[in-house]
Amino acid sequence: MALVPFEPFRQLESLREEMNRWMNHNFPSWAQQTFSFGPRVDVSQTDREVIVEAEIPGLTQEDELDIQVLPTQVVLTGEIRRTRKNQPGHLETSQQKEREPQNDNQPAEPDYYHTERYVGRFHRVISLPAEVDDAKASAEYENGVLEIRLPKVKADKGRRLNVRFH
Repeated sequence: MALVPFEPFRQLESLREEMNRWMNHNFPSWAQQTFSFGPRVDVSQTDREVIVEAEIPGLTQEDELDIQVLPTQVVLTGEIRRTRKNQPGHLETSQQKEREPQNDNQPAEPDYYHTERYVGRFHRVISLPAEVDDAKASAEYENGVLEIRLPKVKADKGRRLNVRFH
């Protein structure tokens, strides 16, 4: 008999995807506002530090991202904005697109048939495998990937305790 690895959350992932499809189809604006996006992350560690890498494409300014470092967690909060090519800085929503009249002097805006890229606020709490020193943490953002380096807190080596028997 072959042993199959037990993956209890595998079925939950497909259920989540199916629920997202159903909600986006039946309640598109409500679903987008209600269910927030959490960036995909990788967490690794060495003897000295914990490294968190998060995919957050589309950030352009520091004020679009907030990082809070706790002893055993990192909290990422922010907002991804998508701008129209002919109107810099304009955040487009599907409701605004329906209301805006078409100006003959401007090039026609694309009419999206299907879109999967996330636009809006996100929030993610990431558990860390070790306690970290928040005062020495650093973060860099390049090519849509956020890298956070968190030095580990040096743990006391402890001491051997002798037990007195009576």
